[in-house]
Amino acid sequence: MNVLSLPFLYVVITSTLLTWLSWQKARPYVLLIANGLFLWLLGASSIDTIYVLVVCLWTYGFGMLLAFEHSSINKRAQQCILAVGVSGLVLGLAIWKYGHSWNDSIIMPLGVSFYTFKAISYLVDVYRGTSAPTRNPVLVFDYIAFFATFMAGPIHRFEKFQQDLSTPIRYGEHPIFQGLFLTVMGIFEKFVIVEQLHQLFLLSLEHVQSGYAIATILFYAFYLYADFDAYSNIAIGLGKMLGFDFGYNFRTPYLACTLRDFWRRWHISLGEWLKDYVYIPLGGSRKGFWRKQLNMVVVFLVSGIWHGNTWMFVIWGLANGLILVIEDCVRSTSIGRFFSKKLIRVFGIPINIVIVGLLWVLFFSSSLEQASLVFRSIPASLHQSLLVPIEGIEPNVWNFGFLSIVAITLMDCIRYWMPGSKLLFHFPWAFRWVFIAALIILAIVFGNYGVGYQASDFVYSRF
Repeated sequence: MNVLSLPFLYVVITSTLLTWLSWQKARPYVLLIANGLFLWLLGASSIDTIYVLVVCLWTYGFGMLLAFEHSSINKRAQQCILAVGVSGLVLGLAIWKYGHSWNDSIIMPLGVSFYTFKAISYLVDVYRGTSAPTRNPVLVFDYIAFFATFMAGPIHRFEKFQQDLSTPIRYGEHPIFQGLFLTVMGIFEKFVIVEQLHQLFLLSLEHVQSGYAIATILFYAFYLYADFDAYSNIAIGLGKMLGFDFGYNFRTPYLACTLRDFWRRWHISLGEWLKDYVYIPLGGSRKGFWRKQLNMVVVFLVSGIWHGNTWMFVIWGLANGLILVIEDCVRSTSIGRFFSKKLIRVFGIPINIVIVGLLWVLFFSSSLEQASLVFRSIPASLHQSLLVPIEGIEPNVWNFGFLSIVAITLMDCIRYWMPGSKLLFHFPWAFRWVFIAALIILAIVFGNYGVGYQASDFVYSRF
């Protein structure tokens, strides 16, 4: 089961109705049933399900130990408990994520990277005193195994999750409409745009030596973005309908003018997690300029290792970290201070798109040889018109791919000033609901689905 299947729709409708109809104190237990039903319908193996429960019990138990030591003000004991608790979670993640390199029978369960990070954040926040530990294990399970964000985030924090869970739901059009709009928008993105871009990327990659290197990079860059944005919209939208506010996971990343700016806009929840639980504990920017640069490289090395279990992800992470170091060094010189912010934005956006695109080559390549092949093919592709499709592809399908890229860019420009759901509130209520109905109809008419068709999984669920 995935988030585009009918069983998932049944979970959403049932849990939403029960949440809205039940009394406040019953909400954690309604969510418990919904999360359990989701895990069952997910079709996960028994060992995967048991591991989720083990993580929840492990996190709950160590959270209670940290709370007990907090009351006795034993700092050394707290540090030891935190170290053991976090180490156990990291070890479990490492075994699942990298274990198949020595045992092919080990298959990584969906969502393990995301719910492990949530569990770590819970323990660290309890240790720091920024989050109060709960005595109710159901709340820990609801937080870690929350079905809307289980497979690919966003990586939300327990304190905010608990506050939203204990806050009475606002019965009105705003939360319903905003949640429904984001969910429908995500489904539209996945069915109509993402699946087409994915197929065009795979075909372009096969013909990369024939002058389609730039097309390959463009299709992948916007496929990855649209795919993850689609999942995030669905997850955040479902959260809103259930009374949770997770914020936004993307903020027009391809309109960033520097790589630092890009990572503040891309996968925001992961970036904030790495900042709070890796960068700041390493010292952040408090220990001098060069220590700050080393910390940034370490953070992106961790990010690369988290994303995948091949050397290409390590290289990708290090490349990002080193480019950020170069940016910081240039910014600290008189040359960096010479350019105005407006000038940096005008010239920085296209330059940054090129840099990010080249970094994506390292991200999607399975080996250095494949990455090298794509890089070597770029000069030849400069002489190949993007309007000329690969042989065997209908021109309208090829052109639709580039029209999708233009549409995503235009939507980002609009979202840069105002999120779509808030923009629509400037129009009468009838127009808003007609707009949602139109999106559903367009997804049905132009979407890729039906008998014999299997939508590809969301790409970030594999990380």
